[in-house]
Amino acid sequence: MSKQTRVDNFNNWPKSKLFDAEATFIDKLNNFKYEEIFSPCKIKENNDYDTHILISYLLDMVDSLPKRPDHSFDWVWRAFEYMVSDRFSNTNTTSNLRKIVEQDITSIFINNENIKESFFSLVKEIPLQSCEYFVKAILNTNSFSYANDNEYKQLSPFAKRLLTDNGDSTLLNPNIQKLFNYLISRYNYINSESRRNAALIIKNALSGNEIENKDNNEKIKLESNDILIILLSGLGYSFRNDRAHAKSISPFRSSKATIKTYAHCWFMFLLIYEMLNICLLNYKISLIDMNDLHDNIVFNCNSYKKLFKNQISK
Repeated sequence: MSKQTRVDNFNNWPKSKLFDAEATFIDKLNNFKYEEIFSPCKIKENNDYDTHILISYLLDMVDSLPKRPDHSFDWVWRAFEYMVSDRFSNTNTTSNLRKIVEQDITSIFINNENIKESFFSLVKEIPLQSCEYFVKAILNTNSFSYANDNEYKQLSPFAKRLLTDNGDSTLLNPNIQKLFNYLISRYNYINSESRRNAALIIKNALSGNEIENKDNNEKIKLESNDILIILLSGLGYSFRNDRAHAKSISPFRSSKATIKTYAHCWFMFLLIYEMLNICLLNYKISLIDMNDLHDNIVFNCNSYKKLFKNQISK
């Protein structure tokens, strides 16, 4: 059905038909005003060249809403990556993403507990669909073991990104290593029940809860810095790479698409958008008011929950 619909829609453009998930989502949107489902955080007037490049991307981000949150993610990631590359002279994205977490986002959280609390309240609402997506990346990669040089050399680029600084031999996030080794040793992505259970572990860990590994009586608990690294260098960068390198089908042009697919894409764009806003507090000039940002995260999180209240935990 979906294969024929894709061909027919392309051949008959602009007289295209909606896919089932698209029609269902439009019906859902009819219950909301656009102002109820997302609010951009106000940017202070300025004439800075780089800032206006960011704003141009953010305009495309909001113009893609609400029907194409996957496109909104693409645009906000461009804004985020531009900000990061402008912030640091190092051209290596993997290293720069770690720096932006450790030097910028963490420092904001240390000085403003309200913003930290509101951001992690959003993180706790990560859809199970997003966790399943990330589980695939974890379970399909090489081992995260890091005991000696021989094992280190077998780490995948994905594992290096999360455990080291651009493949340097120093292990920077042992809690992430413990969590992922635990998942790899117990779960199988091919089995739907196993995949779901692994996703629940990820959701629980990202919520700051302790994971008990009964195999060796080990307690696993992620620190806030570990969670940020997973969200940005792991989940966010993986989603960006899959889309940029054409490793997956267009999410809403498939018979497998559901409202859960929209919830996943919406969360991904919102996650990177609010991380960008946090960084803009200290970007060259203060572009965003700190109190506005806290209120914005709370509003957008609540709006996202209202829009996808039946899909987040499914």
